Amino acid sequence: MNINTSIPWRERALITLPNASAVGGISISRLYEFEKEGRLRFRRLGGRTLLEVRSFIALIDSLPQWTPQTERTEAAVAARSAQAKQQWKEPTIAEETPRTLRMRE
Repeated sequence: MNINTSIPWRERALITLPNASAVGGISISRLYEFEKEGRLRFRRLGGRTLLEVRSFIALIDSLPQWTPQTERTEAAVAARSAQAKQQWKEPTIAEETPRTLRMRE
């Protein structure tokens, strides 16, 4: 039997939990938590637990949009920037020169 493994995950009816974990960038444990919350549907087939792709796509589509700038992130970025500026020092010639070149001198 020839199984085509090049089918994109979105076009499959079911995918394995490790594959869903890799696609979503989350742990398998978190997939189980989403299932307990009713946000994902699992199926059993041949003794394996598989994830229903439609429910996974619905979960992904329901996620809020990421917004990079809030007051909290702006404050954190400003604090890190100020800290970096305080720690900044101009490199000396010895620090700029690669070690191999200094050895030849």
